[in-house]
Amino acid sequence: MTVPPGPQGQPQGPQPQQQPGYGWPDGQYQGPGPQYQQPQQQQPQQPQQPLYQEPQYQQHYAGQGQQYLGEPPYGFGPYAPPRPPRPTHTAFPSPAVVLPFQRWLRDRSLRNWITVLFVGLVVVPSFALVAFPDLSQATQSSWVFAVYFACAWLLVLWISVRPPMVKPLMLAEVAAIGLVLEAPLAVFLERTLHAGTDNVVSSVFTVGIPEEFAKALPIAVLAYVHRHAWASLTPKDYLFLGAVSGLAFGAAEAVEYITKVIPGEMTQAAQEGASPAAVVLASITQGSWRFVTDPMSHAIWAGITGYFIGLAVRFTRHRVWLAIFGLALTAVLHGVNDYVAGHFWWIVEIVVSVLLFVAYSQAGGVIEQDLSAAEQAADAARPQPSGPAPWPGAHPGWGPPQPPAWNPAAGWGTSGFTPLPGHYAPPPPAAPYPPYPGGSA
Repeated sequence: MTVPPGPQGQPQGPQPQQQPGYGWPDGQYQGPGPQYQQPQQQQPQQPQQPLYQEPQYQQHYAGQGQQYLGEPPYGFGPYAPPRPPRPTHTAFPSPAVVLPFQRWLRDRSLRNWITVLFVGLVVVPSFALVAFPDLSQATQSSWVFAVYFACAWLLVLWISVRPPMVKPLMLAEVAAIGLVLEAPLAVFLERTLHAGTDNVVSSVFTVGIPEEFAKALPIAVLAYVHRHAWASLTPKDYLFLGAVSGLAFGAAEAVEYITKVIPGEMTQAAQEGASPAAVVLASITQGSWRFVTDPMSHAIWAGITGYFIGLAVRFTRHRVWLAIFGLALTAVLHGVNDYVAGHFWWIVEIVVSVLLFVAYSQAGGVIEQDLSAAEQAADAARPQPSGPAPWPGAHPGWGPPQPPAWNPAAGWGTSGFTPLPGHYAPPPPAAPYPPYPGGSA
């Protein structure tokens, strides 16, 4: 029976069940029964592959010799991102960028006196050797090296003391007077008193007092001459100015020893049979010691004297005794130093002098507080006038004691303060307002 085709050419009605082989391409029908299997050629056994296969991007970079850094995401092995290609050339920056001379010239931090001093400390030794190469110019070169070491110590003192009110012009005045007048005045006084260090008393009165007086005199004279301009200076400032005066005196003394005293001693030692090598070694040792230590030793003693001059200027009630005590203290230290030089007690004296200088420079405000309290107590104990003053200020110094002055520029820390006229301590902070009843306002 034939089923007529449908409208699209497909047979209509139920279709018989498809038989095996119906619709298979030619030659591919497999009927029922045992099937014939074409023998297959056996393949060689491949090595077993690991369960984890390295990612392709790792294999790619590993082939290029890349380094794998960091922790990769999702548990993969180490990897590194691809490097960007290098530029074919590098551009050199503009010379105005790497050497900004115009900006440096406008920078104020490169034009202060500390920068100039630092540059001079580096250049001066070479300059002295070039400018004074002959032995006949030993005096000139000695002066250069003496001033060089004095300036080096000046930089150290400035960093350690930090004077709040000292200006470069003040330093120039003190240094100039010290270099010109202090050494000749000290030599004149010592010759008049027949200086000697045979015993400690002679060393104190014939060496210590003349030299310390010569170093303190310029500070006292300048304090009187500039009493209005220097009215704001603190005792700490006077300590630093005294140290500068001592540096100038020490430099002049070092030149005197280098050019006159040491050559005479070495000549005498050579005449007595000392070997040339021993003479040269001794002259180098003594000369180096004089250049390095003379300015600083005198600066320490003169700085202590200058501190007491500053106290005398500030506290007029005790002016005379403060000045005398400062001069006597440093004269004793100086005299004992010269008497025990070269022995164990010499080291002890140097340590004591340095510790006193540091104590006065860093914790001297305690002394000023006590002196201020003593002056206020003395003012409060003075009798008051019976009647009112006819005009304000008619009785100067009378009335209730004023609160202590306050100097915002003297950084004495917790040990005290340095009073300055016209500057009063700020009032204590006000108490907080009570809480608003019922909540916030």
